[in-house]
Amino acid sequence: MDQSDGLSFDLPMTQEQIADALGPTSVHTNRMLQSLRAEGLASFSRGQVRMLDRATLEAAAEFDPATLRPLWQLELSAPGASRAPR
Repeated sequence: MDQSDGLSFDLPMTQEQIADALGPTSVHTNRMLQSLRAEGLASFSRGQVRMLDRATLEAAAEFDPATLRPLWQLELSAPGASRAPR
């Protein structure tokens, strides 16, 4: 898949590993991934994820891009940090 479009990314994890990382059971994780497929929101193939309907996914997740900050801002907010951005 072409990853330069910002809609695809590698996720070389099994459903069980995803469940272990996020907390739900592997059965629930499987159901949620099936739901994303069935609703046409995402596809999964050979360790890659493709967002098919990014706007709907963002709305469902209540995603706010304003909450993302560049790494240098996060470094500056760390305790004891006083360096300028690189």
